[in-house]
Amino acid sequence: MLSMTSGDRVSRHRRRKMNEGLKLVQVWVPDRNSETYLADIRQQCAIANADPNRSETFTWLEGAQAELVSSQPDFDWAQFGINPLGSEESEAPLS
Repeated sequence: MLSMTSGDRVSRHRRRKMNEGLKLVQVWVPDRNSETYLADIRQQCAIANADPNRSETFTWLEGAQAELVSSQPDFDWAQFGINPLGSEESEAPLS
């Protein structure tokens, strides 16, 4: 009996998933450990912190976030360690 190669196992797994009606999706996401990414986030936070309309902007964002979360009542945010309506102060500086 010949053993399956890793490529054969991957192909078999993918066929099985496609037969279940699923589609493979691959996505490039930012590397949160990259110095370039971190520098960009720091710059964006500094801009947001310096905004004279920061309070109104964050009030609007919190309302939009609450609307989004309430439109998905059955979604389990906790599986990602997220409390989308957490109690953090909106006036605290971003970092």
